[in-house]
Order: sequence, then structure tokens, then C-alpha cells
Amino acid sequence: MEAAPRGQEMERARGSVEFLGRWNDKRDDRAMPVKLTDVRDTVLMVRVAFCKLVNELVQNNASSGTLAISNEKRVYHDAEYGKDREYTAWDIFWSASPDDLSYQRHGAVKQAGRLEAQLAAAEAKKSIAFAFADFKGVVDDFGALSQIAVYRVTLPRGVLDADNWAGRPPPLAPEELYTGPRSDGLLSTD
Repeated sequence: MEAAPRGQEMERARGSVEFLGRWNDKRDDRAMPVKLTDVRDTVLMVRVAFCKLVNELVQNNASSGTLAISNEKRVYHDAEYGKDREYTAWDIFWSASPDDLSYQRHGAVKQAGRLEAQLAAAEAKKSIAFAFADFKGVVDDFGALSQIAVYRVTLPRGVLDADNWAGRPPPLAPEELYTGPRSDGLLSTD
């Protein structure tokens, strides 16, 4: 039996991130349980959530799971400065069950809302998209008020094992690696 060329072998070894669309959600009756909430570092939280989902998939020997993200603008009164301030709150959900359809609980976003969501997602894509090494596809829609952006995450076939990958975040995609000078004044070592 002839071995597959290296490029084909690597292609088979990649997992996938597939956008399933936006779905309705309610703050007082969540479609999925919130697993992470953040108001500061969304980049880190999306990566942590992806890592935790992959970890659970590997531990449960599941082939795929669901990652969902929602965000909304909130306002709080800053007593120190005597004025209201706006911030974005992020809720991140995931399920390591391939059969979990709980995100559909409150129905899909209606056509008018879907068009609005597509415009918002297109605008967001201009600014940020998360790619993950060893996975095709990106996370580039982050939901909105009362809407969750849902992704199906499928593991690479036969590549990830619990002893090798569980508990470890996936490495950054090549375009996300920073190779410039350090900002803390320290020298890098080889």
C-alpha cells in the first residue's frame, strides 16, 4: 500500500470549524448553559473555550461538539467619574455532545434578523476572526443581544489522543504568531 503524499496526509488530519448560523437566546432562559463570561479579553476567552471544548471532546471520545458565542453592550454607572460607561459582555457556551441541539431551543433568527446578523458579521469579519491550527474554518461571528452564533467543531480523525492533547490549547495559527520585538525590554533567548 502506497503512503499518501505529505500534503494529503495533513489535509486528512485537519479538523473543522463550521458556522451553523445565529439562533435566538434569552437571558432569563438560556438555550445552553453559559460556561465562560468575560468583559475584558475576548481573544483569550474564545481560545480558552475552544481548548476546553476540544479537551472535552477528546476525553469523551466524541467526534464533534458545539461552540456558541453571544455578546451584548451593557452600561454601568462609574461613580468615581460620575458618568455612564458602556462595555461589551461576552458569554461563551459549548457542548461536547455531537447530538446536542439545545442551541435551537428558541428557534432560528427570522429572515429580517438574519440579514441584520449577516451585515453585523460581515462588519466583524473586517476586524477579527479566530483561526485554530489543525482546524479548517474560522470563528468570525460573535452573536449579538439575544442571539448566539453557533459553530460545529469536528476533531481531526485519529490524530488527537487524550494523553497528547487534552488540557492543552491548540497552537496559534501561523498568521497569528508575533515575531516582532518584545515590548517589555527583555531580550529573547534561543
